[in-house]
Amino acid sequence: MSWADKVETNDFQASAQKQWQKFQTGNLSFSDQKLEFTEPIFREGRKFAQIDAEEVKMQSANWSSAVICMVLGANPPMAVFEGFIKRVWGHLGIAQIARMTMGLTMVKFNDDATRDHVLEHGLIHFDRKPVIVRPWTTDLSAVRLVRTVPLWIRLQDLGLQYWGSKCLSALVSTIGRPIMVDKFTRERSRVQFARVLVEMEITDNPPKSIQFINELGQIMEQGVEYEWLPIKCKTCAGFGHSMAECRKERNVHWVKKIETQTEKEQDSGVQQNGKLKVEGDQASTGINTKQVEPEG
Repeated sequence: MSWADKVETNDFQASAQKQWQKFQTGNLSFSDQKLEFTEPIFREGRKFAQIDAEEVKMQSANWSSAVICMVLGANPPMAVFEGFIKRVWGHLGIAQIARMTMGLTMVKFNDDATRDHVLEHGLIHFDRKPVIVRPWTTDLSAVRLVRTVPLWIRLQDLGLQYWGSKCLSALVSTIGRPIMVDKFTRERSRVQFARVLVEMEITDNPPKSIQFINELGQIMEQGVEYEWLPIKCKTCAGFGHSMAECRKERNVHWVKKIETQTEKEQDSGVQQNGKLKVEGDQASTGINTKQVEPEG
């Protein structure tokens, strides 16, 4: 081996050793989140990982302002649906949009108040199909999300003594999983009816009333009014569209919409005085013109 070859070999080995030392000490530029070994625990001869409860709590709080969206009866490409989300909710302030599994999309807002505003204003439509929107939770199950939908229900003329969180939860738990109440119910500023968001299984015959035992031991019945119910297609047995709108036999190609200056000006004025304003064609804005607006 020549003198030049020895020098080149020594330089290469020295450089490699230096890089390895940097890797060991965690000084590489991409090691901003360094992981470390955590000793597992053993129970009954099996090995288990011990999760840090405080870190889970902190990470959960980071996603509390997010909602999960799904177009009922369709699975549009991410680029197309992301453009739709920005047109409808962009003026509210969106921190992140990310695609999940099984056609689910996560939209994270800047704060919890914006998330509640989106949920309280009810249903929106994408290509004449309802967009299911529910808050992010730690117990998300993709299978359950596909089989259930969040529905706003109204409990007309419900006695004010039953407007507590425990009573409302007990009442709506007979028909689904309670999620939240709207602002007017929470503040008691509208007492004609209590408005509750409930996660329910998709069924042909949703219950029209709730039976409960009151504080005197009497059996009472409370009517249930749904602001929206998913329609079922008799052709393909799918939900979210009628027979006339069924596309089972047709090929559908999604195209990302290019906004004009006029549409941008319209989208900037979607929210006025705390209510959703509908302008232009329903298909272009994505707002349901038949939505039942909350009173008050």
